[in-house]
Amino acid sequence: MNTSDVYFKKAKEALRRSEGASQDRAIADVRDTLFHFLGELPDNMKYDIFNFYLERWFENGNGDLYALAEAPMNLIDFMTGQVLDSEVEFSDAEWEMIRDGINANADSMDLRLLNQLMTILVDKKRY
Repeated sequence: MNTSDVYFKKAKEALRRSEGASQDRAIADVRDTLFHFLGELPDNMKYDIFNFYLERWFENGNGDLYALAEAPMNLIDFMTGQVLDSEVEFSDAEWEMIRDGINANADSMDLRLLNQLMTILVDKKRY
């Protein structure tokens, strides 16, 4: 089971616990769950990732919080180094967010993970 699968299970549990609460509380629960699973990334990068998907969720007018929770699943596996470079596919906007996030936070990232992510970005011609 990938990290993203465990994350989504926990995010769904958090959303079930927050039923009846405000939408802001449910969104915060998704955010907190995501941050836990992006543990070794710098906090600034975690916020950038979450805000990217939150903005897309609002733009789509989607009231389904499970869709918000599901959106970063592929990114979680990528950022935790659990996918092969041949399996990595993102939209152009996601690639840009990833590249910008890595550039802005490279000095705070684990060197092994940074090297792995940069290798994929270069191989995919996204850097």
